[in-house]
Amino acid sequence: MKQILAAVMFLSVLFSIQPEVSLAAKEVTKFQVPDPNKDFCGPEMQAAFCQCALYGNSCDVMKMTQENAFSFVDREFRAWVANRIKETAEQCIIDDGYWNTATRQCIRCTDGDVRNGNKCLPPGSEVITEVDGQCRMLLDFAKDWKQYSDFNSTTADSGVSSEVNEYNRILDILAQKISEVQATIYNMEVDKLVRAKLHAYKTSLSGTADRAIITKYIFDVAWITYHTEKGATNEVGSYRTLVLPDTATKVLSDGIASVQQARSDVIGYLEFDKNLAVEKIKSLAWGSSLQALRDSFDPKSIAQQALSDTESKVPAVSELTEEQVAILREQHIQNLAIDKAVAESYAENAQRRQKLLGLEKEVSDLYSEMEEWRSKEYVRVKSEMETSCQK
Repeated sequence: MKQILAAVMFLSVLFSIQPEVSLAAKEVTKFQVPDPNKDFCGPEMQAAFCQCALYGNSCDVMKMTQENAFSFVDREFRAWVANRIKETAEQCIIDDGYWNTATRQCIRCTDGDVRNGNKCLPPGSEVITEVDGQCRMLLDFAKDWKQYSDFNSTTADSGVSSEVNEYNRILDILAQKISEVQATIYNMEVDKLVRAKLHAYKTSLSGTADRAIITKYIFDVAWITYHTEKGATNEVGSYRTLVLPDTATKVLSDGIASVQQARSDVIGYLEFDKNLAVEKIKSLAWGSSLQALRDSFDPKSIAQQALSDTESKVPAVSELTEEQVAILREQHIQNLAIDKAVAESYAENAQRRQKLLGLEKEVSDLYSEMEEWRSKEYVRVKSEMETSCQK
C-alpha cells in the first residue's frame, strides 16, 4: 500500500519554473517534477497528513485511515498545483511572455527582441497580427482549437485545466454507464434467443418430432445455461430451472453431468465485454454524438454470434429413450415447467427494461454535462488567445 500511494503521489505533476533553454533572443521556462515531500508536504500541508497518507504513520493521531488521508492530501495537492499553474500562466502573460498551454512553457523574449505570437523577432520584423481586424491566431480557431487546449496535453491530470479534468472525469463515468446499457441489452437478447429455443423444444416435445431432435433441443438449452453466469453458479430462475442438477428431472442427470464436465474445457461465460466497450467509447468520444456512442457496439448481434458459437460446441450426448421422452413430457409440459421458465425469463427482462430507462436518463445527463465542460474549455482557451493577441 505504501509503495502504491507513494507512486500515485509522484505521478501528480508539481511545477517548478526553471530555464529549459536560453537562445539568443528568448528564454523558455517550463514545469519540472520535484519531490512532493519537500515542496508540498510541510511547506503547504501539515506533515502528519502526508506521513499517514504515504507511509501509514501518525494515522491514529490524525484519526484517519491511510486511504482517507491519501484522498485528502491528493485532493489538496491537485488544487494547490492547479492554482499555482494558473498564477504562473497569468504572470507569464503579464510579463509579455507567450504561454504554451500544451507544453506548459513560458516564452519570454530577450536581448531587445519583440514577441510576435510565440516567436521572438528583431524589432521591426514582426508580422501582421491582425487581418481585417481579426487576430491571425483566431482565424481558424473554431477548427483548430483543440490543439491549443489542454485536451492536446500529455501532462498529468494535475497539470491540465479544471475544465479538461472534469470533462475526462465525466467521460469515464459516461463510458461505464453506456457499457452497462449495452451489457443489459446483450443479456436481454441472450434470454430472448433461449426463449425461442424453449418454444421450439416445447413444440417438438408436444408433437411427433423424433427423439434426436428433442435430445438436441434440451441439451442445447442445458449447454447454453452452463455458459451463463447464473447457470455456472447453479442459481435458479428462468429457464435454468429446467436443467440445473437440483431442479432438473432425473432423466437429464447423466447428460447434464457430461455437459458440466465438458463446459470448463471449451469457453467462458456468455457475457458482454464491458472493458472493451469502455475503451472504444472513450476513443470515440471527441466529436461523436450521443447516439454514435450508444451505437459503438451492436450488443444484439454480438449476443447472436456468441450464442451461435457456444451452441456449435455442444458435446455429444446419448439420445433419449422413448421412456425418458415420456417423462420429459410430463415434467416439462404437463407440469407447465417450460411455460413457467419462459414466464420467469420475460419477468427478468422486464426488470432489465426498467433498469434501462434509468440508465438511459443517466447517460443523457452525463453526456450533456461532459459537453458543457468541453464548451467551457473552448471559452477558456479562446479568452487566453484573445488576451495574447492584444499584447
